[in-house]
Formats: sequence, C-alpha cells, structure tokens
Amino acid sequence: MNTSSVILNTKKGPSTIMRPKFGPGMLLQSEDLEQLNLYTRDLSRLLFRSFFGCGVVCGLTVSGDTDNCGKIIVTVEAGVALNCLGDPIYVPNEVKLNATDGCDPNNPRLTALYVWLCSCPKCCAPRTPSCGCDEGESKPACTREVDWYEIHLGKDRPKCACGCELPNSGGNSAASALVKAEADTPASASDQKTPDDPCQCADPKSDCYKDHYAGVCGCKCDDSRCVMLALLKYVTKKPDTNEPGWIVDYRVRRFIRPVLMRDLLAVDPLAVDPAAQSSSGASSTMAKETMAKEMAAKEMFVAYPAEPIAREEPIAREEPIARETIARWRKKARDKKMAKVKKISRGTGAKKTTT
Repeated sequence: MNTSSVILNTKKGPSTIMRPKFGPGMLLQSEDLEQLNLYTRDLSRLLFRSFFGCGVVCGLTVSGDTDNCGKIIVTVEAGVALNCLGDPIYVPNEVKLNATDGCDPNNPRLTALYVWLCSCPKCCAPRTPSCGCDEGESKPACTREVDWYEIHLGKDRPKCACGCELPNSGGNSAASALVKAEADTPASASDQKTPDDPCQCADPKSDCYKDHYAGVCGCKCDDSRCVMLALLKYVTKKPDTNEPGWIVDYRVRRFIRPVLMRDLLAVDPLAVDPAAQSSSGASSTMAKETMAKEMAAKEMFVAYPAEPIAREEPIAREEPIARETIARWRKKARDKKMAKVKKISRGTGAKKTTT
C-alpha cells in the first residue's frame, strides 16, 4: 500500500533574487559584473528588512539647545539605522545643525521639532569609457557609489518615514504633539523608565511592533529611505532641573536592537566541582554552602525535570550556581539514559548473534 503524500497542485514562479553564473571562455559585459553587486545587495536588503524591519539599530541620540543668540542647535550622535528598503544608514560622527538662523534673542522660538534621518546614495569617481571604434563622444559613468545621509528638521512629521506614532498625539504636527507633552509633563518621565521585564523586549501589542511579532513582511512605506529619530520639545520646566529647555521624546522612533541571549556554556570551570574545595580547611565553609545550593538545585531539577533553566523560582533566578548545577544534572541524566539505551542495544545484538 502506498502511504506517500499525494501532491494535488503545483505552481512555480520566480523571485527577485538573481545571482550571476560564469563559465570558461565567456565574454563578460558590465551588466554581468554589476549583477555580482546587485545580488549581494538585494539579498542583504531582503534579510535585514525581514529580520528586523526598519528603525534605529544603535546610537543616533538627539539633544537640543538654544545659545545666547537665540539659535536652536540640534545634535545627533553617531549611529546606525535601517530604512524600509533594508539599506543601512551610517552616521560615523556627531553632527550639529541649526534649526534657526540669525543672531537675535527675540526671534520667535520653535516649541517642537521632528528629527529624522534619510539615506542618500551618490555616484562619484566618473570615468569615460574608452572605445577606439566609436567616433562619437562617450558619456562618463560613475565607478563608485557612496552612501550619504541627510538629517532633517521640521515642524511637521514626514508623511512616510519609519517610526512609531505618539499615543493620542492628535495629528502629525509638532505643535499637536507638544500639547500632548504638556499634558504629560512631568508624568511622562515615568513612561521612559526602564521596564521591569529583564528581557527588554518590545511590546507585542504595540501598533509599532505588532506586525513584526505577527510575521508580517515589509513596511507601510516600502520605498521610504527615511527613519524617525526623535521629537524635540521645548518645555517651561524640565523634569530633572525644573528649568526651561529642550527635552527629547524617543517614542516616535522604532528601535530594532536585537536582544542577545546569554551563553549557557560560559561557566567557571573552577567552580564545577565543589567537593574539591572541601579538602582545604580555609574553604570548607564555602564548600558546604556551595554543596547546599547544589542540593537545592538538584531537588528543583527532580521536581521540574522538563522545565527550562530560567524558571521564576528564586533559586534559579538569583543563584548562578544553581542554574549551572541544573544544567549539569540534566546532562548527567541524558548521558545516563543514552548509556542505558546503548547497553540494551548491544545486549540485543549479542542475543541475535548467538541465536
């Protein structure tokens, strides 16, 4: 009886990823060599925007200040971001730019400013192709493409830039966002505190991240090259100094820093065998305490053999030695089980041979 699955229907189609193939004796053209560059770039774009989406990866912190002349000076630190295309935007150094010109303290002050970053590739190092049989003039072609960046300041939020919406902002203008900020000050300072969750993961229910958790591909603006950085707000009393000045609201940006897990194998090899420490009289007390912790961890392992190491019990969360002991006991249990299976399999083979 044939129990294999039966294919009911099949449909094939091409993707947009194309890699070049060369062979001996081929005459290559510029398009063939350029495909090497296009393949790696299209692949990295696809993976970056699929894994992380768009947003700020690291750095790119923003600060604002007003000098004695009334100029508003915005500072953006170095950092990296990803736009909706999947291209990285790299700002290698600190950047300062003025939001207002002139030197008049009586200039009307802006109360809120949006700050966003865009990628801007530029061609350079043009070279004229040489062709002896062509009598016409050849146009120069660029031989290098440099990834530039542009930092923008504006009173209104850009229509299509990667970022998050402010809760109950009431519009895309900085003025409407300032109204929300005045209502939240100083209570909004509590919203920016580090959450109690040690995982530091994004909220899966947030409108800014729920598509990522749901496995939705792409961005709302797939062709956008811009990423929101921050919203600067001028308040009469800053939460830390109670003086007038600029505060930064990072809730408009989308932060996509990957969360790294700890290394389960990174343990101190000298602390593996606590019984060896008991031979020394000076460390006998420490050895007893360590052995007591290991016994408590062993009891926890026996009670919860299938649970992960990072349980919510105080021992597993607060005592690193207990976690290491649990992992060691599990390994011993697995090795013992495998040895028993091998022994049984060898005995079965010997019986068959004798028969």
